[in-house]
Formats: sequence, structure tokens, C-alpha cells
Amino acid sequence: MTWGFVDPSGQLVVPATFAKANPFADGLASVLVGKAWGFIDHAGAMAIPPTFSLADRFVDGLAPVRVGREWGFIDRAGAMVIEPRFAYARRFGSGLAAVNVGGTGTDWGATGGRWGFIDRTGALAIAPQYDDAAWFTEGVARVTTGSQTRYLRPDGTTACEPEPGGTYAPFSDGLAAFSPPAEGTSVAYGFIDKRGAVVLPAIYGDASFFHDGLAAVNHGGTFPESEPLLGAHGFIDRRGRWIVRPSFQKAGMLGDGLVNVKIGKQWGFVDRTGAVVIPPAYNWALAFSESRAAVDVPSSKR
Repeated sequence: MTWGFVDPSGQLVVPATFAKANPFADGLASVLVGKAWGFIDHAGAMAIPPTFSLADRFVDGLAPVRVGREWGFIDRAGAMVIEPRFAYARRFGSGLAAVNVGGTGTDWGATGGRWGFIDRTGALAIAPQYDDAAWFTEGVARVTTGSQTRYLRPDGTTACEPEPGGTYAPFSDGLAAFSPPAEGTSVAYGFIDKRGAVVLPAIYGDASFFHDGLAAVNHGGTFPESEPLLGAHGFIDRRGRWIVRPSFQKAGMLGDGLVNVKIGKQWGFVDRTGAVVIPPAYNWALAFSESRAAVDVPSSKR
């Protein structure tokens, strides 16, 4: 894989020179150079040298990074402002960040230990007590203990407590994707509101975050999808109405008015009506953010 960034016209504005890349946030994007992660600016210039074993995105001026096997936080100048001491750390939101204490970190989370929340000084604001915890979005954060999920406010009180046994995503546009307890190998997705009430039933094979009133969902398939892919992805509004009928192999999330979609064997971008804006030409493509989208460019197009 060789990643670069395109603008909304499809122009490659940051050359494809990175082993991996993440979306822009707060004017910077984390990129993998060799075996280390650093951060570039919109022009592709290295703003923070690649010295980290993993790196997430900036939120409100701070980004979680891994040094060796422990996570801490840097500022936009690259200075370590919260020293690495956590098994895993997620991005900030509402002034708090979820961290794992006492567990064993993996590339995507942590096993064992307990999850709590720190403030921007690194002090514990909500004591480690959960099996898992997500980042704060729209003023709430998902936490799980056993089969029970709750959404917390920043003061640690419960905002809502949806049906036990399901899996639940962070909120976006006032809705959160969820999957009820699976029956056999079949998994379906729907959406809840901030009361924890089901507003769109679990009838989709996959579901993304809502953004600007649209979410990509899979119709007719199951997750994880088998090969060949089952069903197709389209876009629904907050009432569950099809805005773009299912016609794509895969679809990501709306950003800057465009959605990353897989058409045939390659990825491109469509607008919110489903019209192709950037033709499919990439091995993979992430959602637009700050007028840039990370794309895996085939060798024939570099």
C-alpha cells in the first residue's frame, strides 16, 4: 500500500509516499513512514517527525500516540504533554479521553485492565472501572461492563442505558449504530437515539456513522461479509428513507459533501445524490476531512 491525499476535484495534492495514512483533523494527519508514525500538514510537509509506534488524530490540540508499548498525548508542536503510561488511549472529546490502565495494549485497543477517563492534564476524571470505553462525541461516551452498555456524561453520570447484550457505537448526528444480541452467525445493525430508544430497526447488514444527515448502510448482506460480497451499500436519511438506493460494494462516510465508495474492484467518491464525482481508481479510500481524503494509489497511477 502507498497512500497519498486527493482534494475534492480528485487532484493528488499530497504525493503517494506513505505506508498508511489517516484523515486530517486540526490541520494535521498521521502517516506511517517506514515503521514509525508522524504527522503532516495539508501541503504534505512533515510537521511532527515519525517517531511513534502508533498515532491517532488530533482533537482540540492533543493527539494520542504510542511510544514503545505505552500511550500518551502530544500537542501540535509534537511535545509530549501527557507522558506515556497507558495500555491504550483514545482521542479527546468534551475535555476527556478514555484510557486503559493495567491492561495489555494491542494495535486497536487493550485486553484486560480497566477503562476510565483522564482530563487534559492527564489526571483521572472518571476512575478506571469499565471493560471498554469509547471517546466522547456529542457530549456522551459509550462504556461497557459485562453485557451492559451505558452512555456517560463528562461528569460520570448516565445519559442513557440501552438494551443489554448489544453492541453500540459512538453518537453522530444524534444517532448511534447498534447491533442487538446476535442470533447464530447473523449480525444486523440499526440506530438508537440519545434516550437509548431504537429509532431505526436492526435490518441492515452494516452501518456507518451519520454525518450531515446521511449514513451508509448495507442492504441484503451480513457482517462480516463473505466473498463474494453479499448485498449492496446505499445511503439513508435519519428517518430510514433511501436517499441513494443500494448500488455500491462498500461505502464509507460523508465528508465535505462526498462519500468514499467501492465500485467494482476500486474506490472512488460520489456526492450525496450518488453521482460519481471522483471516478473509482484507488485500491482503498478514506472519507474526506478538511478537503483532503487519504487514498491508496495503485502503482500504475503514482
